[in-house]
Amino acid sequence: MIALGRRYKLPADAYHPLLAVSLNRKLRYMYGGNFFRFRDGETEKFYPESDISEGSKLIEVYDQKEKYGFPAFNATQEDELRQPALEKVNGVVKAVFNLGQYLEFAGNPAQFIDKDFTITTIGESDFPRPMLAIWGVSDSITVEPGETTSRFTFNNDMGSIVQNANNKVTQLFSGIESTQNGKRVISMKSDNGGEGHLVPSDTTNDFNRITIGKQGERYYSGSFTEATIHLGDTTNLASTKIWEEAKLAY
Repeated sequence: MIALGRRYKLPADAYHPLLAVSLNRKLRYMYGGNFFRFRDGETEKFYPESDISEGSKLIEVYDQKEKYGFPAFNATQEDELRQPALEKVNGVVKAVFNLGQYLEFAGNPAQFIDKDFTITTIGESDFPRPMLAIWGVSDSITVEPGETTSRFTFNNDMGSIVQNANNKVTQLFSGIESTQNGKRVISMKSDNGGEGHLVPSDTTNDFNRITIGKQGERYYSGSFTEATIHLGDTTNLASTKIWEEAKLAY
């Protein structure tokens, strides 16, 4: 990873998020805990207190944020058959999901998601499937990285970024956008410069689950490293800084 300049704050310091999870690094300067809990054979360990090895499986990722009035929302999977494998590539830890594997955020953070939000993720896949999803019985939001096309959805609305050769860092924004004539938009951008925008027709928000690796019966295949979800009180400047910092870090 590239060392950050002083002008960039970590994503959970630039503005207080709803949740902030990473397998790889601190997202808040004052965070002093482990990043995740994992299974090494029959033994449970914690990273970076203990390093991963070949065959390690992810059990739980710890929410690093500190937000007044909100508890920590950890992403967990206790079923061994549904736990993704862990690998370290060039010093960066990733969870590698096969179809059917996922983690779910405990404590129902989905209840706090309204129509305005900023989601920043680190992960890669060859085909757009739901890496991160906020969903309920009828409503859903998904972030779906893909090798040539990345996709994003909000209920019945779907947008995409094509010719997306580098899909590792993505940011999904929903809110009023001055550059789009002050309209409410849902937009996604990737670290290769691709962007996609759409004017939503339906932004109802009946959500009760946030998952990494699935949405309903649709499952993800690919890698995951990091995600932050900021609510609508986040400023445009803070969202931009979070985006720039993520690209520098990865």
